[in-house]
Amino acid sequence: MGTNSDNLKKSKLTRAFLVCLAALILCSVLNWGAVSSWGYVDISTIELIGDDGRTYTALMYVPENATNETPAPVVMMFHGITGNARNQEAWAMEFARRGFVVVSPDNFGSGASDSSGGDNFSISNMFTEYALSLPITDSEQLIFAGHSAGSMQAGNMGPQYDPVAILEVGMTNQITDTEWEGNLLTVVGTGDRNIVDISESIPEYYSTLRGIEDAQANTLYGSFEDRNATMYVVFDGVLHEGVLFNSDTITALLDFAMQSIGIENVPNY
Repeated sequence: MGTNSDNLKKSKLTRAFLVCLAALILCSVLNWGAVSSWGYVDISTIELIGDDGRTYTALMYVPENATNETPAPVVMMFHGITGNARNQEAWAMEFARRGFVVVSPDNFGSGASDSSGGDNFSISNMFTEYALSLPITDSEQLIFAGHSAGSMQAGNMGPQYDPVAILEVGMTNQITDTEWEGNLLTVVGTGDRNIVDISESIPEYYSTLRGIEDAQANTLYGSFEDRNATMYVVFDGVLHEGVLFNSDTITALLDFAMQSIGIENVPNY
């Protein structure tokens, strides 16, 4: 009797283990499918050695449509001062699903990048040059995007690379380089009063940057055809980090970016 009872317990434990293992495998497959769009997007880690001899990393998202024969638009994404490349994954996947190649660097001391010092702008340049050197990317369809301090990185890349668009999210009170006049989108939340005073700073920012007096939220100035489209979007009550993960933010970024390169140039509109 004891032996049969022990065997029955072992059998139940084995079945329970196998059920848990099957559930774990299923969850892993579902997670992989959700993250990679069921294999449509290849996600890899890039390691580059900077001029300072330090190692820096980035995540790269490559959709199936990006080939040597059909190079795709490219988006460079920069995270905030306390984040890392993973912070932008929701943005990156939505762009990659629409056919964009996305490169999201880890700034120095973030992710797996060297933490002993470095210059975030040199990291921006290094990974941008890398992305543009790939035969699967279209250097004429370049977009910069960033959150918080990363928005300043994105903004100040304009004069050097003349991108199709710059997308700033959770912008701090640091002004983007005024020498660049291309398509510009700024997204902010009113819940983050310590970062920027929405009622005064953004209109002043646009007046200084583009000469637009009394700029109003959610209003497009200029045009995509002339490559001088300018708009700022405000989400009431949304905090600094909240605006990064807000689905409405992603929608605004996608819409502005796709109009900037032209809907006809979006591989998977």
